[in-house]
Amino acid sequence: MDMEQTSRAVCPSITQQLGLDAFEHIVDHAPTAISITDDHGRIIFANQSFLDITGYSEPEILGQNSSILSYKMTPKSVYQHLWSTISNGLVWRGQLINKRKNGALYVADVSISSLSNADGKIFYYAIQQDITDTHKLQTEQKNQSALFHAVLNSAPIAMALLDDENHPLYSNQRYQQLTSTLLSSPTDIVLDQLQGDHQCTTISQYLGRKDQRTKSIYVAENRQGDEKWFDVSLVKIPVNDSTPSANE
Repeated sequence: MDMEQTSRAVCPSITQQLGLDAFEHIVDHAPTAISITDDHGRIIFANQSFLDITGYSEPEILGQNSSILSYKMTPKSVYQHLWSTISNGLVWRGQLINKRKNGALYVADVSISSLSNADGKIFYYAIQQDITDTHKLQTEQKNQSALFHAVLNSAPIAMALLDDENHPLYSNQRYQQLTSTLLSSPTDIVLDQLQGDHQCTTISQYLGRKDQRTKSIYVAENRQGDEKWFDVSLVKIPVNDSTPSANE
């Protein structure tokens, strides 16, 4: 079935309002992959973005079942839930690992819904985007984050990352253990002594133009009733603002 037949069969009201040429242009030049299948899952239309992502030509893909893109390691329950959802007139959204013509895998962000024409015939309309690079980056970031946490938690000293308002963003296990033994958080103790000794209300104010300073902190009493001294290293970490400007 070619584009003209598909558009007239599936969306006659739209093609009448826009004109067939305009409708074809919009769909075929859409930046996302669009495909339409019949009620048996056979592909009856695929736009250029779909062909670009999957690597198939139009003659190769038309008439094929949409399962031609399926990755065999995806649990059958995923596809069963997908078909159950769209068969009941609901929209299915999710991420699938699909297979290109050359066998390469890609991660697709997919939305599938059903539609019917004037004759009541059911079709399924799918939109997908290749998010492989984004997914890979997110996975790498998660792995790096896990490594970051593992390294800091294995450190023999208490460590905490604070924002510019002295709110803890992250603390390792040693810091949390230390907190449990003190009558207040280590950060609050440091801030109290900075204010008392140097009239500084923030760590940033105490550091001034220096990137790092070390201070000895006296804790008069902890939960065990002991006196303790701690050497505290305060380090300024520069953060680049990645927010894009209007002219970028």
